[in-house]
Amino acid sequence: AASHAIMRIKQVQRTANVAWSDASLERIMLATGTDAQQLDATFSTNAALEVFTLNTESSSLDMPVVATIPSAQRFHQLSWSAPNEHAPYGWLLGGMDDGSVNMWSPDLMFSGRANPLVCETKHHSGPVRTIDLNPLQTNLLASGSSNGEIFIWDLNNPTKHLTPGAKSTPVEDISGVAWNRCVAYILATTTPGGRTTVWDLRTNKSVMVIHDPSGRMRCKSVAWHPEQATQLAVASENDTAPIVQFWDLSSAHSPVKEISQHSRGILAMDWCSRDANMLLTCGKDNRILCCDPSSNVPGGELVAELPHANNWVFEVKWCPRDPGLIAASSFDGTVSVLSITGGGSSNGDATGMSAQRHNSNAGASVTHAPKWFKRPVGAQFAFGGKLVTFSPNGVKVRAVALNKEVAASARQLDEALCADEHQTVSEYCRTKINELADNAADQSVWRCLLASFQPDSRRQLMKFLGYREEDMRAQIAGAALAGEAHDSTAAQLENHSAASVPGDVFGKAASAQEQLLCNAIVSGNFDVAVDLCLGANRIADALMLAIVHGGDLLTRVQAEYFARKQSSLSQLLNMIIDHKWADLAASCKTEDWKEVLALFLAYADSEEVDRLATHLGDRLVASNGPHASFAATVCYICAGNLEAFARLTEQQHPLVGSQEQRVARLQDIVQKCLLFRKALAAKDRAIPLPPALCSHVRQYVELVAATGSLETANNLLSVIEPNEMEALSRMLMQRLAFARSAEPAPKEAGPIPDPVPGYYQQQQQQQQ
Repeated sequence: AASHAIMRIKQVQRTANVAWSDASLERIMLATGTDAQQLDATFSTNAALEVFTLNTESSSLDMPVVATIPSAQRFHQLSWSAPNEHAPYGWLLGGMDDGSVNMWSPDLMFSGRANPLVCETKHHSGPVRTIDLNPLQTNLLASGSSNGEIFIWDLNNPTKHLTPGAKSTPVEDISGVAWNRCVAYILATTTPGGRTTVWDLRTNKSVMVIHDPSGRMRCKSVAWHPEQATQLAVASENDTAPIVQFWDLSSAHSPVKEISQHSRGILAMDWCSRDANMLLTCGKDNRILCCDPSSNVPGGELVAELPHANNWVFEVKWCPRDPGLIAASSFDGTVSVLSITGGGSSNGDATGMSAQRHNSNAGASVTHAPKWFKRPVGAQFAFGGKLVTFSPNGVKVRAVALNKEVAASARQLDEALCADEHQTVSEYCRTKINELADNAADQSVWRCLLASFQPDSRRQLMKFLGYREEDMRAQIAGAALAGEAHDSTAAQLENHSAASVPGDVFGKAASAQEQLLCNAIVSGNFDVAVDLCLGANRIADALMLAIVHGGDLLTRVQAEYFARKQSSLSQLLNMIIDHKWADLAASCKTEDWKEVLALFLAYADSEEVDRLATHLGDRLVASNGPHASFAATVCYICAGNLEAFARLTEQQHPLVGSQEQRVARLQDIVQKCLLFRKALAAKDRAIPLPPALCSHVRQYVELVAATGSLETANNLLSVIEPNEMEALSRMLMQRLAFARSAEPAPKEAGPIPDPVPGYYQQQQQQQQ
């Protein structure tokens, strides 16, 4: 059920009959013709035909007049035909008080080029109280007058007329005419005496006469069911029996039901062509009611009561273009435009603005949503790469292939994650490297990931950083050839200066200092021997003696060595020997990140590398320097820090931009992070997925599932451990399980009811 407040959105001060412009016209217009059944306080007999436009953007209740012309006679009823080749705005047709049926051209009214009164035919002997246009054969007009006169007019040749058959007896005035909505050659007429006659124009005679068995009816109006060809409604203006009777001509012994919501006689009714469950009636009790003819509630079910007038309401009509709008005329001198959809029109017009500003004119609410809110056809993508469509022919479920690139990429990722062979994963990484030939930064990240997959990953990561053993050996060999002569001369000088007497192991033939040093060594007094060497600046000999002795002596000699040697090499050796990695990670220049990271990989143990490389990566991120993001990514890969790697990868590829860009970036994040996690798992490092990465994996799996690759989607979602899954991931897992267990070929559902009553029947008839 739905509730829509009913609003009065426009009004004009006229006592007039009304006619809406045809549904095919883009602009909604309302024509009014001065009513013949009233006089004002001045007893003026002036009459006019006017056309108003519905300016929905205006907050005023007034409607702008777009055309007005005087009329010699007043109106009993007014109709507006569909456009044709001779009339781009259709024809305005009036049943006049003098017995004439007049035809005006709205086009000429708007332009003022000529007299808009195209035709005036006066064949009726009395006032033409009722007219109706054939909805299926739009050039036919029926008119009814006194003395039982019923004429059929062809608007293509309006000077001539036909009759549907011999007059019924007893002869009575015709109070209502109505063409059948489903069969073009069937016409119904009704009389105040309570007789309703059904005419067949093929045989030019009446085929049925119905009347109230109780004799209570004083028939004022007749209307056909919009969808059922054999059902019609007759309204009574009798104050003692203000009812609407519904008849089914397939069994016309008595009415099938009655609506008795009015307290006084009913003056007009209109059956909505877009929703057969909505019938408008108005009457002498100043009320406008909308009832449901299909309801079996005794006395009828009231769908809505529109804002009431201060006098009798003698005409009410649905708007053909926007069925949410209703025009109502009353003897209090007002023509009102009401909306039953909360002020907003169903075709997107902004009538809600006006309605909200005049909510004091609001009436009750509609108890259920009108049928025109229901879509006649529709389509919706469903889970698992399915497309569900509905139409009058039924509901169909089809498998559709969308985002084939995503599906193919996901299958390759799934194969790489499921593969046990090192070669398969390596090939996947090489494929990504080749695909990213125009993106050097991403290409380098994939090269680093490829290195981390190798059995000797540390050595391969050193190569990635530029420290290849083969290259260094080649450089050393080149340097040796260039300095060979110099090295030979230096060696000769050194040998000469250090020459000793053959066989003199203990230095007896040497200097006094040399003898003292030998004695200290022979006696095992290494501290004295080292002090003698350091005093003579014989650092190499001191180091050799300290190595033999070991312990604190070696530490003291190393410290002395580094204190005397302040070269870059000595500082590097000092860090290596003393394991000052934390100081190096905290104080090194960020532009030296490659060298520092290589040192960690070469000398630190695994746990230290994880901690030190993460710290170095954090410093690089904070520095925000050139290429710092890429350098930090490499550090996090070397550290095996999946969470930091995922966080930084997302910062490098934010999920913004067009849909295509967001999909590509999400895919890149998931591919890199899951491959990195697999590299860690290969080294027996079980790393849980960070919550943010779990969310990205779920989003990616949803994309993959939308391509119809359910097995691949299920495999990718399985990388999230059960204890890591949030509620949405668990729900997605259940949906995948259900979709995978469903039948492989979706079945088509049977036909569904016509969502827009009568629409498709009319289309089929037009095609025929």
